[in-house]
Amino acid sequence: MKKNTISKWIKRFSIMMIIVISIIFLVPKVVTYRRQVAKENIIDLALENKTLLDESIQNENYENALVLEWIEDTHMWKNDSEELVVEFYSTGYGIVSASIYTGIYYASSDKPIGFQGFADELTWNKKGWEWKEANGDNWYYTEKIADHWYYYEAGF
Repeated sequence: MKKNTISKWIKRFSIMMIIVISIIFLVPKVVTYRRQVAKENIIDLALENKTLLDESIQNENYENALVLEWIEDTHMWKNDSEELVVEFYSTGYGIVSASIYTGIYYASSDKPIGFQGFADELTWNKKGWEWKEANGDNWYYTEKIADHWYYYEAGF
């Protein structure tokens, strides 16, 4: 009887461990897939609505872009070089220490910039530019999608 109980416990424990290990390995794949789909959707939507976005820049009425469902907020600033940067924030998800923010931005210089205009050291990586915190887990990625327009992802 005791042997049978131990055997059942070992079987249940083994099943639970298989489930936990499966979750540990699947979650990063799901998150990566979700990021890729979000990226493709944002880029497609930006290119489909480029005329409206360009008009909002030309007319200096950045809030006009808020009529687009996928844009949640806008931010505008000028860098030290008087470069105009307008960010169109799209999505953010995750818990504070593992959050990811995505969107697009307009850069009058037509050069990639760091997250929210910070002059982070960006390095080229296949399709875009990236920055990774030296002693931490913060990161940033940006990719040109059209003249003056860039897609971005930031993780904190």
